[in-house]
Formats: sequence, structure tokens, C-alpha cells
Amino acid sequence: MSSLPNASMPSPVSSSGMKSSAGTAMYPLHRCKTIHLVRHAQGVHNVEGEKDHSAYTSPSFFDAPITPLGWRQVDYLREHVKNCGLAEKIELVICSPLLRTMQTAVGVFGGESYTGGGGAPPLMVENAGQSERLAISSLNCPPFLAVENCRERLQGGHPCDKRRSIAEYRTIFPAIDFSLESIILLSIDKSICGPLQFNIVVYILTSWCIVVYIKSLSLQIENDEDVREAHKSVAARGMKFMDCYL
Repeated sequence: MSSLPNASMPSPVSSSGMKSSAGTAMYPLHRCKTIHLVRHAQGVHNVEGEKDHSAYTSPSFFDAPITPLGWRQVDYLREHVKNCGLAEKIELVICSPLLRTMQTAVGVFGGESYTGGGGAPPLMVENAGQSERLAISSLNCPPFLAVENCRERLQGGHPCDKRRSIAEYRTIFPAIDFSLESIILLSIDKSICGPLQFNIVVYILTSWCIVVYIKSLSLQIENDEDVREAHKSVAARGMKFMDCYL
């Protein structure tokens, strides 16, 4: 039996609560989406949090930016993405609306240094988040979309997981699309999102946003701002997010 070229075969899925599928299915590659999940570079809160976990509750780390080491990580990944040819294939970059994730996203997948030419706004302005970095161009790169459901926790006692206003972000990242930032995808479906015609997609995430298997998808967001959002609520957002964009 000859093999089928340019096709992928998903494996049967099984778990304690699911039966194995009856068989496998073949999908042409041109009908498949390739998704790359990228965690943000090292943030200033990570440095202190590794020394003392209680540091994550410090107000000084509100919407923490990435560190100089984090920017070196960004530069390294950018070079790798360009050298392996992936940069030319990416059609959409989706990122969490947090300073560290957007810095990572535009640093890796954005254009070259911004010169003010071409009439296009920059992806990131100079010295964003006191980074001492040059402005980044929005030319010759994929579109960038900020989506709230990429965030690790929407509520809780860690200032590093809280964000600034979108009005402020728009002054720092003028070319990022924030039109979906206030939409929680648990309340919308594909008929509202519409089919997204992108095959190579990159998600820049805060950690632990996407989970492989969860037992319950019920939404439980605490009203108390000092209580962090429940893990299964985070999982539910992640699964709904993936369902909407796949």
C-alpha cells in the first residue's frame, strides 16, 4: 500500500474519561494549521521570584517588562527563526496583552529597526518598558493580534499578571491590533470570530495558559481580587481560545 504524500495522520486519543477513536483520519497538509507556542522571555519578576516566590506579590512588578537577558533571548530566537526559514512562513502572531509578551512577540517576529519611513506606525516605540531598545518596524512582518485569553491569570494577587490600559498599550505598541482585547472568548464562538484563514500561527503566551487535558470546563472566576483565578478557569479559557482559532 503506497503512502499518501503531504498528509498528516492524527493519533487516536484516549483518557480515563474517553474511549479511543475508532480509527484514524488523513488530512492534507494544505488544510492543516501549524501552531508554534512561544513563552515570553525572562521578566524582571521571574528573577526575583526564583529567589523568593513571595516576590510575585510585589506591586513593583506590575505588568513586568523583560530583562536584559530576556532581550538577549529574544534576539537569539529571532535569529533562529530567520535562519531556519520560519519567519517567511508565519502569517499571524497572537499575543497576550501584557508588556513582557508583546515585547517578546515584536522582538522576535517584528520588522527591523523603525526609521519612520513607509507611512506605517511602529510595532513598538523606542525604549518601551525602559528597555533601551530601538523602535521596531511593522513593515515586512506578519500582523499582530492581542487576545485577552492568552493571559495566564485574569484575576488574582500577582501584580505581574495585571496589565495596563489598552489606551496606554496603544501608545507603546501602535501597530498591534487590540480590537479583541476586551472580548473573553468563553462567551463567543466561531460564528462570531469568523474563520481565520491563517495556516502558520504563533502564540506568545504567559506560562500555563494552554493545557492538554482537563476534567472540567466550568468557569469559576473569583470575585475577590486577592484570590487568583482558578486553574480550571484558566484551562477553560485556553481550550476555548484554541477552539476559536483552530
